This record gives sequence, structure tokens and C-alpha cells, in this order.
Amino acid sequence: MEGELQLSYLKEKPGYEILNDFSTFGNVSIDETSKDIYWNKNISICKNVVYKQLELINMMKRLGIELE
Repeated sequence: MEGELQLSYLKEKPGYEILNDFSTFGNVSIDETSKDIYWNKNISICKNVVYKQLELINMMKRLGIELE
């Protein structure tokens, strides 16, 4: 699965403000065990959520549904 996700909404969520710093945002990693995306132990995104969002975006593109 591949695609692009808009993550700018995260910086507005409580606890995610640290992502406003570009150097912090660029310091992203993948957890070895869970395979979730994380910036530190308190800020992460579940891999399943990312997969489902990408799946939906790709399906909408195939169906010709505009995203905005």
C-alpha cells in the first residue's frame, strides 16, 4: 500500500503540538515491535489507521471521487 496522508491536523491535537517544530516532525520512526509510526513514546499513529486511510483514499481515486 502506498499513498500520501495529510497529517497537518495532528499539530492541533493536545499533546501533538511538538510536531509544529519541523526538526521534530522530521525525526519520525517506525516502532520495531508494533510497526506504528512514532516521534517519541508519547506521540504515535497506529499503522492500522494509516493503512485504512490510504485504502480509502486509493479506493476513492479509483472511483473518480474528488478528495478535498
